[in-house]
Amino acid sequence: MRFGGEEAAFEMDMLEEPSQAPTVVLESELTSERAFKVLETILYSVASSPSHYRNFAVHYMRCRSALLGGEGRSAVPGFLVQCGTSEKFRDFITLYDAAVRERHAFIDYALTRCRALYGGTRAYDPFDDEDF
Repeated sequence: MRFGGEEAAFEMDMLEEPSQAPTVVLESELTSERAFKVLETILYSVASSPSHYRNFAVHYMRCRSALLGGEGRSAVPGFLVQCGTSEKFRDFITLYDAAVRERHAFIDYALTRCRALYGGTRAYDPFDDEDF
């Protein structure tokens, strides 16, 4: 059921005020280093809670494209080449292992070469005792 007056006015207000729109990082502004850091966080999040993969869909694809198009393409793990969307990554990682700890350990190991190239530290410690 539609309510023409209030919803239409709300939609028009939202369209007419571009200053309130969220800022979007343009493709040219996304460096490989930044793409790696964002994508690493996304991978750990999807591995921890696979039902949230849709929240990261656009960012996953943009960061993945930036890494694959950059000079460090050879350091990108094979699963990122194969998993073109966050949904495909979610399917892959949930089939890899049912335990979140094992998924995180896999991602950590797979990103070792990227981490060496782009800098940074592990976002996840596989030997952390938080789960106990």
